[in-house]
Amino acid sequence: MDIIHLSDTHSHQDKVKVKVIPCDILIHTGDFCNIDFSLINNRENSAAAEKLSNFTQAVKFLNWVEAYPARYKIITSGNHETFLNDIDLRTKFELMCKEKNVIFKDTVSEIIEIEGLKIAGAGSYPKIADYMTSKHAYFHNEGFYSQIPDEPIDILLSHVPPEVSGNQFECPDLEYWLRERIKDGLSVPLVLCGHVHETKGTYTIGGLTKVINSSYEFKPNIIVATK
Repeated sequence: MDIIHLSDTHSHQDKVKVKVIPCDILIHTGDFCNIDFSLINNRENSAAAEKLSNFTQAVKFLNWVEAYPARYKIITSGNHETFLNDIDLRTKFELMCKEKNVIFKDTVSEIIEIEGLKIAGAGSYPKIADYMTSKHAYFHNEGFYSQIPDEPIDILLSHVPPEVSGNQFECPDLEYWLRERIKDGLSVPLVLCGHVHETKGTYTIGGLTKVINSSYEFKPNIIVATK
């Protein structure tokens, strides 16, 4: 089964650089939108205006995903999807995903299964008011990943990568959780993520978990899953 993984395309999904490759599963792990700081900083009611602009980007992205030649399509959120903080815009987006047969993987406790592949995880959420002021601004609280059932999974989706290189925006809680899974005999074979553009690439945890950070990669990562 062929999987195409993208992340952090920041509303540029229709650029020529994004090579469209037919596949079984298309996965995008968040930041498909781009925060418009000019709206935030220079207009009255700027937060509301930015969310509407952000939502427009999300709709364009979703139309692109709908047209992508993949049998299954899965997306998660990132910190640039500010519209998700508005309940009405979130509801509209979730409904559109269902209508377009796109899986919005937004519940960490849920494991979905596609032709034998068990996929877990969820995205992250933006905090526009204090953007980037804290190391853990976009990490889930401690214990978030432990909501995933103690059963075998094949792929974990996460916007933020586990802490492996010391970058301040990597997630130490995710790295800890993955190592605990290895100790418990429930290692996760593959983690797909993005967020930290500087550490994009492939690396391993404990020799058993492969992590692929596809942030800002307009050349999709092609993954062959043996299921």
